[in-house]
Amino acid sequence: MIAAIQAETDRAGYQMFILYAGNHDARLLNQAISVALERHVAGILLVATSLDDQAATTLRETSTPCRLISVYDEDDPRYTDFKFISSDNERIGYLAAKYLIERGHRRIGLAGIDHSSTGKQRLHGYQRAMREYGLIPQKDWVKYGDYSFGPQQNILGALYDQNLDAIIAASDMVAVGVIREARLLDIRIPDDLSLISIDGTFLCDITIPTITSITQNFYQMGLAAVKSLLNNRGSEFIPIQVTPRDSVRKIATKIP
Repeated sequence: MIAAIQAETDRAGYQMFILYAGNHDARLLNQAISVALERHVAGILLVATSLDDQAATTLRETSTPCRLISVYDEDDPRYTDFKFISSDNERIGYLAAKYLIERGHRRIGLAGIDHSSTGKQRLHGYQRAMREYGLIPQKDWVKYGDYSFGPQQNILGALYDQNLDAIIAASDMVAVGVIREARLLDIRIPDDLSLISIDGTFLCDITIPTITSITQNFYQMGLAAVKSLLNNRGSEFIPIQVTPRDSVRKIATKIP
């Protein structure tokens, strides 16, 4: 995404600089916005950030255009006035669950999402797919995290105790953590447990087994965000796709 933003801003005759806003850290986010506005920038791209009331107010009151990237929340008043470029998170969760269900899986867990708008949207999509196929997702089938590798090291054991036959990992980093823990627990992927990841980065191709993913086009997301900012375009969902690899098995059961 950063590479795409750099390439497109350079092509348009602008320079890009990056300000770190932490991991959903309101203080760092507001500090970064203030620094950007003090430099009289042509525009601001906020990548995967959670807006608090102060940040939303500051951005509304400035004449500097901005776009949210890879985050949106059409139900939260803090986000409703801002244009965004993102994947459709509800559809991501839906497609991941649907892919597994159509391959015979019935007891499907969701690992590593957080309580942000992104996590809620993906959870809703997962639940919608399950219910469409007459399946009832259980509360214990969802384990929360922060999309990173470290905290997921103890997440698989708790889910596997629920007799699941598949897991949706909230990110590729979560999926890598699940694969590592599966090896320690002597759980074979995909023979004992199927795994599908959300993101589809290079990590999916370097693990054993390689990881089936719902693949986001982060480069296209970055390009579209700059074009939207500079040309005053509206919000946009970037297409996603399923990328089959080796981490999902097909179970010979009839789909209801």
